[in-house]
Amino acid sequence: MRIILDSGAIIASERNDATLAAILKAARKNRTPILVPSTVVAETWRGASSHARAAHLFGSIDGFPELNEKTARQVGALLAISRTAEIVDGNVVAIAIALRPATVVTSDVNDITHLLRSAKIPHALFGARASASAQVTIIRV
Repeated sequence: MRIILDSGAIIASERNDATLAAILKAARKNRTPILVPSTVVAETWRGASSHARAAHLFGSIDGFPELNEKTARQVGALLAISRTAEIVDGNVVAIAIALRPATVVTSDVNDITHLLRSAKIPHALFGARASASAQVTIIRV
């Protein structure tokens, strides 16, 4: 199991969001790897002086998956079948699919759900009646 943070989760860290803090604390306690795709960093980062909490968070992240040619093609294919254009959301979901089982922490539940549904990946919203077959869990922040 891995936790993947999207841009909404990084923004939540800037707001000192209690839900995100609890997720991160539990992940660290359970030694669950926390990942932030490099595209999420690019979408949210504007410099350490304006993002002190994000800078601190990034210092504790286990990995920053890159968007290389192989993953870019996977993201493009996912965007094509979902008929969407959000590269960052597509990258987050492509990583979650590749690393199943995984948890995506997001403020954009509708877009993440749409991408997973388009890819026919069993998923569930945390706290809802989760399906035992869910391969990706979505947590809203």
